[in-house]
Amino acid sequence: MVNLALLAVGAAAICSGGAAVLQASAVRRLPTASAVNARFVVRLARSPRYLMALALVVAGFGSSILALRSLPLSWSRPVVPRASPSPPCSRSSPCAFGCAATR
Repeated sequence: MVNLALLAVGAAAICSGGAAVLQASAVRRLPTASAVNARFVVRLARSPRYLMALALVVAGFGSSILALRSLPLSWSRPVVPRASPSPPCSRSSPCAFGCAATR
């Protein structure tokens, strides 16, 4: 059972990291928006990359629950990432919400 839980910790970390990359990639592929509005959200919801990122978030969340229920908290919590990753904004690229960072 411990081996399965350790695999779940690794899977949760990989899913969370992959979801962050796919979310950022999906947002960068959309046309630049000055604000988050309904049209932007609809276009994002139709993006296969963004939908795959949401699936990875759900898979990572399920894996983290399995790990947290099976392992001592001191083993699993430092490794299990947050459920919904958000990449940081940078000066050269837009953030996850499509806004540009101030210079």
